[in-house]
Amino acid sequence: MKNTALIPFVFLFFAGFAARAQDCTSSFFPSKEGTKTEMTSYDKNGKEKGKTVTTIVSVKKTGTVTEYDLKSETTGTGNKITSAEFTAKCDGNTISVSMKSFLPSGTQNATGSGEINIDATNLDFPNSIIVGQKLNDGKVTMTMNMGTMTMKTTINIVNRTVTGKESITTPEGTFDCYKIEYDVESQVMNMNTKSKVKQWIARGVGTVKTENYNDKGELMGYSQLTSIK
Repeated sequence: MKNTALIPFVFLFFAGFAARAQDCTSSFFPSKEGTKTEMTSYDKNGKEKGKTVTTIVSVKKTGTVTEYDLKSETTGTGNKITSAEFTAKCDGNTISVSMKSFLPSGTQNATGSGEINIDATNLDFPNSIIVGQKLNDGKVTMTMNMGTMTMKTTINIVNRTVTGKESITTPEGTFDCYKIEYDVESQVMNMNTKSKVKQWIARGVGTVKTENYNDKGELMGYSQLTSIK
């Protein structure tokens, strides 16, 4: 499995969540029910590889906590569509996003009648962020029992740091963004890979652009916001 497959574009939608105190709608996140965000991915040469559309299916508030149910649909080679579902929560001070969203789209149903177990922590995003701020790590482990064999996939997100503020332009427009950088440590069976991600997020939008690099610092590909409505 290629390392790039372990960084689904779904995650590109959520990695920038943050909220202002007691106001989940004023965040680095399009929090209105029904909002659809499209991220288009490209290889290192700029050739389009696929699109992921993430929809906020429902928004429910219980006391001071707002819960978001989300669904992503990824269209890849041959127009094959895979999907995934996950959640996020906001308590007015922090948004927590399940690391399940970091699994490759479609893998949650990949075993058919087999057994699948997912153990995931949350990535937390504070009310406000400042340049130089350290953000928490996250981890997800998926174990698939396919009868004759068991396959284990682990993804660690570490060293998350806000490294700057920049203006980013995509086909959807120009956005004032914070830049976040972090490392991705992936293990599939006995194969270990490391990569680095640079990500730009905008208030009220979420992720605007990401760039993925291998452990040698070479650009592997990127994605950018192409539609939000």
